[in-house]
Amino acid sequence: SLVLDFISRVVFNILFIAFLVVLNYILFFSHVLEITDVKIVGNEVIGTEEIEKTFDEYAQKKILNILPRNNFLLISEHSVRNLLLENFKRIKSVEVVKKFPQSVEIKIQERKALLIWCSGQDCFFIDEDGDAYAKVDFSLPEIAQNDLIKIDDLSASAVNVGESITNPSYEQYVLDMKKALENIGFDPTSYHTPSRVADEINVRTQQGPEFYFSTQFPLDSAMRAFSVVLEKEIPEDQHDNVAYFDLRSENKVFYKFKQMEVENAQENAPENFTEENK
Repeated sequence: SLVLDFISRVVFNILFIAFLVVLNYILFFSHVLEITDVKIVGNEVIGTEEIEKTFDEYAQKKILNILPRNNFLLISEHSVRNLLLENFKRIKSVEVVKKFPQSVEIKIQERKALLIWCSGQDCFFIDEDGDAYAKVDFSLPEIAQNDLIKIDDLSASAVNVGESITNPSYEQYVLDMKKALENIGFDPTSYHTPSRVADEINVRTQQGPEFYFSTQFPLDSAMRAFSVVLEKEIPEDQHDNVAYFDLRSENKVFYKFKQMEVENAQENAPENFTEENK
């Protein structure tokens, strides 16, 4: 019986080892759990082929030069997420979902470019959070398609990718400012600011006058005061004779013709309106 027990144990161990070898082969080296289907969703500007190529290059690398990474059990959602965020600055967030046995779904949320910020020799896309996420290639079709506003920072301060340049309220002010000027017949041609920390933004227009705005005060009150000044004091055929309109003071509009400068102080527009020549 001792011999039989010994033989039984040997056979059991052999079978158990064989089972482990086969199981290991099936799990890690066969094609049973090999990732064969990668689905990319949510990308609009970034090409699907670019994302797939980056994923494939990651998946083809081996762990410890032995185990194939392109395996349902070995693919790391966290690693794929970090890889895509590192390689594609336009990506705002990534969700990686493995679906048994051979699929991976990658859900992309792209950053939306709202502005272009130029400082010194470089220009950057600014997303909806006010962050600079990539240098601008002015040959990209999205610049013309989206009619992105370009703001020149006259301080020429250095900008780094990933750096916070402004904030959503500033961006919305600029976008609303453009629409407000267009609605009253002034077409902006360029925008600049003394620096990123300044609360000022200046706009040159096709019609001639330059506008000075302050984001410290509501845009609607500034435009309301300006509309009254425009209606009461400056005929349309005189618009190109105005050097600038300064709307940086609350409820006040300063403007300058090419020969003189005028202050228009407005309180509770349009009922009480006074003019003072300087």
